[in-house]
Amino acid sequence: MKKQTHTYSFMQKNAADKGYQGVVITADDTDILVIALGLPGHIECPIYQKTGTRARHQFLDISQVAAQHGQDVCASLIGLHAFTGCDSVSSFAGKGKVKPLKLLKKFPDHQRCFSQLGQLWTLSDDLFHQLESFTCQVYLPQSADCADINECRYLIFCSKNGEIDSSQLPPCRDSLYQHALRANHQAAIWHRSLEANMNSPDPSGNGWTVKSDNSIEITWMTGLPAPESVLELLRCDCRKSCIAPNCSCVMSGLRCTQMCKLPLCENSCEDVEEPHLHNIEEEDSDEEDHVN
Repeated sequence: MKKQTHTYSFMQKNAADKGYQGVVITADDTDILVIALGLPGHIECPIYQKTGTRARHQFLDISQVAAQHGQDVCASLIGLHAFTGCDSVSSFAGKGKVKPLKLLKKFPDHQRCFSQLGQLWTLSDDLFHQLESFTCQVYLPQSADCADINECRYLIFCSKNGEIDSSQLPPCRDSLYQHALRANHQAAIWHRSLEANMNSPDPSGNGWTVKSDNSIEITWMTGLPAPESVLELLRCDCRKSCIAPNCSCVMSGLRCTQMCKLPLCENSCEDVEEPHLHNIEEEDSDEEDHVN
């Protein structure tokens, strides 16, 4: 996964080892910038990233940007970028990267947490609990004291008197754990991007499932999205078709039942492929997806 970023990083390292006085990366890719910032000291020559258009471009001094943010922050950027959303790991709906980056720079505990993400191919329980606490801070105001993601969902739901779209709630613990597994796997690949022959484990069981045709499918969750007694009471009022984002059943990760107004639909047949409900894009247009 993300072989291109691995190739760029290895080429940088190879050029520096051969005595070149500087390396210019020609790529408008946030992943490349994050990896370059997150591996300080491993490439012993100045690194620049060429960005912009063909008619107008600029050279970003990676060393200067790293000095502005500090070594501890830069060392944690790979983990933060993977966890908050990248090409291979989904983002949190309506949550960009500005607030997570502010939290990271403000709290050294978060810096240590994300610097550890991806150091090992496996995700420890302790590291996941730290990620869970961080996610609560992303969704809640600073005055709130909550480190349990399920409790966080409940608090937000009650604060809106139940009148809130499911996309505005943080993921449940089961879904967040699968998300954290994917982020850890991707971060682990990036941390090892200077290795010529990386031996990465199978993504199956790390938030993905490898199917019989070798395609990879995201594992959104392993349990029920709600207790069975609650699921029996849920219904949608769709009249023509049950598709996202209008169908409440689809948006909740549920199949339509006989209780729904349109029981026979695209979402009621077991042989219909389950829609990817969490293929979420950032909704904050004022939040930029970079760390300048």
